[in-house]
Amino acid sequence: MSFPYTYSDTITFSNNELSLKSLRNIIIKELTSGKISGYSENEESGLLKLYSPFLKIPFQINIEVTNSEISYSVHLDYLIKIILAVIIFSALFSYTSLSFFFWFSSLFSVIFYTLNILIINGFVNSYILKILKKYNLISSEKEIWTKEQEQWLNDKNRCPACGQYLSDIDLICPECGLHLRRNKHTIPLDISKYKNEPIKYHYKKE
Repeated sequence: MSFPYTYSDTITFSNNELSLKSLRNIIIKELTSGKISGYSENEESGLLKLYSPFLKIPFQINIEVTNSEISYSVHLDYLIKIILAVIIFSALFSYTSLSFFFWFSSLFSVIFYTLNILIINGFVNSYILKILKKYNLISSEKEIWTKEQEQWLNDKNRCPACGQYLSDIDLICPECGLHLRRNKHTIPLDISKYKNEPIKYHYKKE
């Protein structure tokens, strides 16, 4: 089943000597810690049953670990059953107009469903990120740079953001407007060696 019965997300990590099976077992162990009780794992389907921190609503989760990603899908069958039960109960004991009941049912369903997804996803996501940080598996910024970006960062004559060539007197990248970490030049400034380079003057109001 797909959305709204299931909600899926992925987290990227850096692989190391830790085996994928061991990582999955660690994640399951953390998720089923004493903070959330009453879990069980179905060996046939691979689904792990947990309880939401909000109202202890049960949900099932399937976790898969690959070489660079942790994918998890949250099954929300119980949540949808609770929403339907509340709507039916309200319909049986409602003395309001039909239009008001439809408005109430729609608002309740959307708000309650969205709120639970945010809480459940935040709960699962935070535990997985906590584990990845503990075992130094979080991808660093350097690992997501392209080779071209690494060349820009190592070249002082180029803008680290867009790769534009810079002159020694540029305090702001003329292409993307990035503020460069350079010492401000004092006046008078010897510009004789910059004959072939464009010069931009910036006037600052007092």
